[in-house]
Amino acid sequence: MSLSGRIIAAAANDQTIDVDFEQCDDDSLIEAYSEVLSELRKRRIIRSKNVTGDLGEHFAIECYRKNKNFPNLSLQDKGMQHIDAVSIKGAKRYSIKSTTKAVTGVVRTPATPDNPEEPDKLFDFMIIVQFDDNYRLKTVYEIDWETFLAERKWHSTEKAWNISVTKKLIGRAKTVYPQIKSGQMRL
Repeated sequence: MSLSGRIIAAAANDQTIDVDFEQCDDDSLIEAYSEVLSELRKRRIIRSKNVTGDLGEHFAIECYRKNKNFPNLSLQDKGMQHIDAVSIKGAKRYSIKSTTKAVTGVVRTPATPDNPEEPDKLFDFMIIVQFDDNYRLKTVYEIDWETFLAERKWHSTEKAWNISVTKKLIGRAKTVYPQIKSGQMRL
């Protein structure tokens, strides 16, 4: 059975529950998705209607926790503008951006292309979490504020900045979590 037809239960002994999704009718498949979302909310993995962002925050926190070269992070309340997590020791501020593409969501700052000067440092580091199209974790990068300023691009429709994950950016970033083989999602 393909991975798309199998749910891997989050059990210490890696139990699997075989479900043939191709045999499910549409309503049953949607109901299964609803149940998974409900369980993710109950576990506080998803904390808002932004599933991509919430999954990215979860994986960022887990990747940092499991990588001794990076500090442990604590998620902040959803209402904190620009700051999604802080380091437990050192009080560094982190913005976490998640994407299934090569461009992050936007960062709204007082600066514009006509007035590019930032009045204040809005965060110390940005964590960029990349997923594949099926939300399997691909990579996690960390950039500092100065790299954000140098690499940001103006999104004219949103009237805000975003980051493109390019070879140049990857060369400037710290890799927290390397690209993994398709089908693997364990941290």
